[in-house]
Amino acid sequence: MAISLTSPLTIKGLTIKNRLARSATWEALASAEGLATAKLQNLLSAVAAGGVGLIATGMASVAKSGLGSSTELRADRAECLPGLTELSAAMKKHGGIATVQLAHSGASVDKEAPGVDLAAGPSALDWPGPPPMSCRALTLTDTQTLVEEIASAAALCAQTGFDPIQLH
Repeated sequence: MAISLTSPLTIKGLTIKNRLARSATWEALASAEGLATAKLQNLLSAVAAGGVGLIATGMASVAKSGLGSSTELRADRAECLPGLTELSAAMKKHGGIATVQLAHSGASVDKEAPGVDLAAGPSALDWPGPPPMSCRALTLTDTQTLVEEIASAAALCAQTGFDPIQLH
């Protein structure tokens, strides 16, 4: 059997209509509250209309403390449900599989964003750049909290119609 870009692909029971995938990129099209906007919905719907089989959102923060930008999509609270539901539906409207990329920005958090007080990552970092980045090392408690935040965001996204999730 010949395999081409237009051949369907099934992974763990989920069939993608072709082998074209749109990777997560940085759109910065969420509202200041991290909610999905019409601009973001229109962009990802257009990608699906173009025939892409698997479409990933850009980063969706699992916690306010992990924002990479004040216009980053968020998946960390019930207020996000309606917009994420509409977003996944727009991505699926043309037969695409909708996936969301869950993330915490670690050392590259936007330290100017409200609610972000200190960057934290797997290990302490003091890098001169460009761009310069610094952060403290996550503690065991921080790590446990982050795992819980990721699990909570994944459960929220499952309710909104996203099929797989992607961890950044």
